[in-house]
Amino acid sequence: MTVVAFIGLGAMGAPMASNLIDAGFSLRVFNRSADKAKALVDKGAVLCSSPADAVNGAQFRSEEHKSELQSPDHLVCR
Repeated sequence: MTVVAFIGLGAMGAPMASNLIDAGFSLRVFNRSADKAKALVDKGAVLCSSPADAVNGAQFRSEEHKSELQSPDHLVCR
C-alpha cells in the first residue's frame, strides 16, 4: 500500500486527506491541533507527533500549511 504523509489538516487539507484514505492510500498525518486529525484517525490514518515523524516511511508527502514547518522542532529534510 502506498503511504502518504499529510501535513496540515485545515479547511482544505482535511477533505483532501479524507479523499486519499477513501481512495485506498495509507496516511500518516500531522497537524498542530491534533484534534483536527480525529476524523481521519477514525478512518485509519496514523496521527504523528511531528512533520518529520509523518514523512518517515512515506513515499509521498503533501504539505497544505507551510507554517507547520517553520518551527525548528518541525524541520523536514528529505
